[in-house]
Amino acid sequence: MRRTAAATVLLCCCLALAACGSRRGEPPKLDVTAPPAKAAAYTSPSGDVSFSYPENWAVQPRAAPGVVTVSTGGASATIWAYRSVSLVADPKAAQQALQRFLASLKTRDPNFVVSSTAVTTVFQRPAFEVQGTTVIQGRPTEARSVHAFIGVGEYVLDMLADPDKFDEINRTVFSPMLVSWHFLGNPPSPDQAAGGSSSPTAPASP
Repeated sequence: MRRTAAATVLLCCCLALAACGSRRGEPPKLDVTAPPAKAAAYTSPSGDVSFSYPENWAVQPRAAPGVVTVSTGGASATIWAYRSVSLVADPKAAQQALQRFLASLKTRDPNFVVSSTAVTTVFQRPAFEVQGTTVIQGRPTEARSVHAFIGVGEYVLDMLADPDKFDEINRTVFSPMLVSWHFLGNPPSPDQAAGGSSSPTAPASP
């Protein structure tokens, strides 16, 4: 699969799976995850991506193809915006993209154990999600990665937390964030992204 690692930031996208374009970063500090506060709104500088998140979570903008990471202690969520090299306009195409992703996952993170997959919709657009567990620098981590497609854009929301805390954080933070997530289909061109990174569900190179 054609893809290039993006620059790393604290807590985000250690997910070899969903990280879709990241190197392994610093492991979460699992003992300092703060309860979520009231929601705040985030809109990317380009106006292409927006979502809601707990106002007491730290916000770290990322270089393209990254958009932003929001995190607290042992939990983080990172959004990526890629130029898709394959048109994904319906559930059948989303299923094909999911299968390409799962095939690449076996190589990129042999430790990743998939617990569930689904083809769905996000912001009324075709999407798929993968959830499972992996090991990040010796620490078990549960991950949920959602990939949504619009026009030439592939948008990825990677969500990480300690397995013991994941269900609660998924219910109180990640799922509401996913519901609030909007994107307009104007991702950066490959030459604007770090290393010209291609989308994580691109067909494998010949």
